[in-house]
Amino acid sequence: MSFRTRTKWLAAIFFIALIVLLFWKFKVLKTPKSVPIPVSAKNAQTPSDHNLGAVSRVPLLVPGDTCAKADKTLGKPMEEDKYSRSWKSQDFFITASIDSDCHLTGVGITVLEGHKGLTVDGVTLGSSTLADAEKMLGKRLTEGSESVEAGEGHWAASLELNVAAGMPYSAAYRAYMADDKAEAMNRYPIFSDFRDLPITQYSLKMVSSQAPAK
Repeated sequence: MSFRTRTKWLAAIFFIALIVLLFWKFKVLKTPKSVPIPVSAKNAQTPSDHNLGAVSRVPLLVPGDTCAKADKTLGKPMEEDKYSRSWKSQDFFITASIDSDCHLTGVGITVLEGHKGLTVDGVTLGSSTLADAEKMLGKRLTEGSESVEAGEGHWAASLELNVAAGMPYSAAYRAYMADDKAEAMNRYPIFSDFRDLPITQYSLKMVSSQAPAK
């Protein structure tokens, strides 16, 4: 092979190598570098996941609302007559008493077993206990409102909130005691027996004689 031919081959090989090198550098610059994710970031939850998790919002219905609003919020009632309506959702069983103009005069919301519901007061039905509610609600509670009753044969304790200005209805939180536990006590339960039990019911009732605006 002559010197001239060998020189041409070397120049060609050098030129090809240069093209390959330039192409590789260009590819590296265009490809984003992977950044390792800290363990803490991998395990972190978003604010909504951390705060609510499997907790649902309790439907916003109050005495004075119309039947039309209740149906729009909750859907078609499961049962209804001229005195009341009831609904069942994935998380709650809801009842409402109504007047002749189809305004709600009372609302009762019971969280279903194994579910949780957050109220506007920050109380979590199915999780917060009566003791928790006493701490959270503080001065908003009606003095001496603690009560124990055996409605429909089931023992329950309740706390009632003061009527807020501009809201002609009262609110109450209620915790139930299992029947077998109540029977095993060999006495009537008192409020302190319920303090560590989870609240499962939230109710609102009209306390003003003034009829809701039409």
